[in-house]
Amino acid sequence: MCTEEVSLDDACQRRFALVVGNGEYGGNPSSSFEKLGGAMKDALAVSDRLQRLGFKVHNNKPLLNQNKNELEREVREWTRRLPENAVALVFLSGHGMELQGEQYFVSVDYQMHELQMIVTKAKENCVTLEWIHDHVYSALRQDGLILSFWDC
Repeated sequence: MCTEEVSLDDACQRRFALVVGNGEYGGNPSSSFEKLGGAMKDALAVSDRLQRLGFKVHNNKPLLNQNKNELEREVREWTRRLPENAVALVFLSGHGMELQGEQYFVSVDYQMHELQMIVTKAKENCVTLEWIHDHVYSALRQDGLILSFWDC
């Protein structure tokens, strides 16, 4: 959780980032997603670089190996603290999928199911990129800027 108060007097305090790296897939035998060690390394490198560029990274480090509930909780917490005129950067690295026109960021506990259940289970166990974008956009209003990078 982000616990620091933000002062808008400092221009650097307008830059905020949420960095996520999901790579520990396959913990369950029914999972069809392979582990992605590179996703976590990328998230760590991006987080470090963003901090050197003056971004306040949520929790001062990337979020690693998030399930759906954890990621949604962190997004809500992060967006509650964003000032309306912030530059908000979202970096997601891990597995993604598109189903019926919606893009999903796959949680580490997602389990692949038979074809007729894929959409239902994705909605239950994955976070849509639109949901993340909507939460950030609603926090920023018209004065902010959203930068999204999806390495999925």
